[in-house]
Parts: sequence; structure tokens; C-alpha cells
Amino acid sequence: MGKALSWAGSFRGDVGEVAVYNKALTDAERQAVEGHLADKFGIVLASQIAATRATFTPEETSFWAYQPVRNPTPPSVKNEAWIKSPLDRFILAKLEENNLTPASPADKRTLIRRVTFDLTGLPPSPEEIEVFLKDDSPQAFEKVVNRLLDSPHYGERWGRHWLDVVRYAESTANDANAVMRYAWRYRNYVIDAFNRDLPYDQFIVEQLAGDLLPTTDDLNARIRRMTATGYLMIGPKALAETDKEQSRLDIVDDQIDVTGRAFLGLTIACARCHDHKFDAIRAVDYYALAGIFRSTEPFKDEARNSSMWWEFPLFEAPGEKPFMVMAPKETTPRNLRVHLRGDRFTLGQVVPRGFVQVVGRAFQPDSTKARVGRGSPTNGGSGRLEHAHWIARKDNPQ
Repeated sequence: MGKALSWAGSFRGDVGEVAVYNKALTDAERQAVEGHLADKFGIVLASQIAATRATFTPEETSFWAYQPVRNPTPPSVKNEAWIKSPLDRFILAKLEENNLTPASPADKRTLIRRVTFDLTGLPPSPEEIEVFLKDDSPQAFEKVVNRLLDSPHYGERWGRHWLDVVRYAESTANDANAVMRYAWRYRNYVIDAFNRDLPYDQFIVEQLAGDLLPTTDDLNARIRRMTATGYLMIGPKALAETDKEQSRLDIVDDQIDVTGRAFLGLTIACARCHDHKFDAIRAVDYYALAGIFRSTEPFKDEARNSSMWWEFPLFEAPGEKPFMVMAPKETTPRNLRVHLRGDRFTLGQVVPRGFVQVVGRAFQPDSTKARVGRGSPTNGGSGRLEHAHWIARKDNPQ
């Protein structure tokens, strides 16, 4: 009994999962050990931990941000002559509510400067200004806007904002600050997506799970989808961390954090250590997502956690170097346990892979169905593709 207490007290993890522990002790002895562990060492077995709260109050479920999107009725206004589009009604109604009037219309020279700086970040040329000033047609401004949207500078200007949101950099920062030599391809993907007016739902799915979409004979589509998943590869990484599993969990945390902020406007990473203090996000929601991302591997050698991340040649032409991209690789799907207070050695219940419950139905990826990923039929999957499609749904939140 004394040896059992000594051994159990030094064990880091869930003692209840160790076969010798369950076989060597009677129920009474096991109960005594568990009480001793809790009293002296603060160790609580996973079997003793109550499920993390997954119910919601009416106040939480009725919060405006979690409601389905609806088209509101444009408000009535007094100054109907000012209205150019339904959106103007919302602006003018608020101005009139506060006894304010709209600013006077800008002159044409000011207008072309504003729109050119807004859309491309560059000033209009003297020739462009002159053409606009001389164009008296009703479509004069529309033609300027269309020209700017067709400019490659549009994607360079507005793609940069998205790259800021998804923490784009070409190195890992932190200790080693290793260079990611193909990260720039993801940057170019984003710029190109803006310039091609890529539908937003497609933009979401390609970044989160482009490598898992059905195969296609279109080489450009395959390149685009694989390159898009550079989203999962970039970001800070502690390559010198000696605890490799901790390092991987930190990468997962970064992926959850940026996905929540970029696509959902939620700080999901706050639930890594406990239920979210303000939003209706539970720790079980965090670890349901963590299982999805932990089932995807950015490194060739997970044990080393070195800068040898996955890079794939998409095609080769005679006499040319292969076209390489950074992209993740699916591994064996796994479910994670809740890490109490964020400590991976203090484990709670196993959480099936799924999604944040308050903004939609949680899903359990169907391991019995085949899905096609990177050209090879594979039984089961991480749930990453389902996750991407769920975020991109038009009826999200449900």
C-alpha cells in the first residue's frame, strides 16, 4: 500500500488509466489511494472529474452575436433625396436621430483621391485625375471604381489587412526565428484571392482544409488549395522547446486562436485553461477543436519539432526546380482530454472532436465514411474539412 501511494504520487497524468493500478488494488484500497492523492498531492483522477459545463443560460443563447443572420428592414428617413442605396438609410437614420446632417458631397478631384487611396493605397496619377474630371457621364465614378478593383494593387492593399489578421510572417519568431522559405506563396495566394474576387466561403475552406478537398484535374486549382493551407503552417513556434508535445499543443492553441478571431470573431483560446469568463465558450469546446487541429501535423519529424515542416512538390517541369509549397499533413485522428488549468499532465474527460456549441450544432466526424484527401481515399479524418465547411455555411450561426 505504501509503495502504491509513493508510486501514484509521483505519476504525472491519469493514474486511473494505468492497468497495474486497477489490477493491483481492491476497490477499498483504490478509494484510499485516490483520497490520498487528492488530499496530499492535489491529483484528481479523470474518472472523478465532472463534465465541464456544456449547458447555457437563456442570456447566453440569446446574445445577439449568436443569432442567425437576418436581413433587417431599412429604417424610414426624412431626407429621401440623400438616399443612394438601402445602406444609406441606416446611416442617415442615425444622423437624424442625433439631429445631425450629412457632410456635403465631395468634389470630383477629392473623390478620386479618396477612392484611389482606399482601394490601392496609392495616389491617382495626374492622367487618371484628368480623365475623371473630363468624364461627365453618370457612370464616371463607377468606371474609376471598376478600374481600381481590376488593378493588382487592390489585392496588395487589401490582402495585407487579411495577412495581419492571420499573423502572417515568414519566420517562426520566438527562440529560433527560423525562416519559412515557402511562406511567401501563402502571401501571394491571399493577394491573388482578393484580385480574383474569390468567394469568401471558398476562401475560408481553402485555407482551413484545401488539402482535403476532392481531387481535381485542374492543376491551378490543386496548387491554389495546397498553397492556401499555408494558413495553418505560419505563426509563432517555439522550436527550442524541449517538451515537444507541449510545443505542438501551443501550435494548436495558436491555430485555434487565429481561427476563432479571423473567421468567427471569438477569442476561443481563452477556454484553454477554463470556461471562457465572458463568452459562452466552454473548455470542452476548446478541446473539441484542439482534437481537430492536433490530428493535423505541420512537422515531418514531430519528435524533433525542428524546422523540417512539410513541404510538397506540386509539379516539375524539365530543367526547372519543383514548385514547392508549405502544407500540413493529416495524421491519425485523435480526441484530446481536457487539460485542467491548461496543464497537459492534469487530465480531465475525453472530448470528442467537434465545434463550439453555442453557435451551432456540435459535430462528431464520422470515422466510418471515406473522404478524399490529396488524391488518396482515407477512412476517417480529423474533422478539419467539416469544420471548414461549417464555418463557411450561409446559415452560420444557427
